[in-house]
Amino acid sequence: MLVGAGVKNGKVVTQIGFSADTFGIFNPSSGKLEPVFFVENGQVFMNEAFISKAYIEKLLIGMEIRSKKYEKGKSGYRLDAETGSAEFNKLEVYGNFKISGDAGKVLLDETGLMIYDSSGRWAVKVGRRP
Repeated sequence: MLVGAGVKNGKVVTQIGFSADTFGIFNPSSGKLEPVFFVENGQVFMNEAFISKAYIEKLLIGMEIRSKKYEKGKSGYRLDAETGSAEFNKLEVYGNFKISGDAGKVLLDETGLMIYDSSGRWAVKVGRRP
């Protein structure tokens, strides 16, 4: 364990460091040595966390992303990372919007809505309302 303190640019600077194969914080209130979190080989493991705001450069999702109040067919949204399906119970789109699916492609832009069949020919065209 390393503990240090010094003065840098007129301010006290403190440091605490640990050298261990595994580092963990355990929960004594449960009466068991269950880890709150632990660090092993440069990775942090925790079962649950509340984060107010996060800036994430890269995110790998194993199962799903969903809103806190998601209810199938009624409210919120869900993105299934395993199947690629998505459900948005309210979706407002401004500007250019493109969707591709099994039947072809749906294009919604400033000219209106066009639905294409699987060979790329447009099947339905709805012009923009004045």
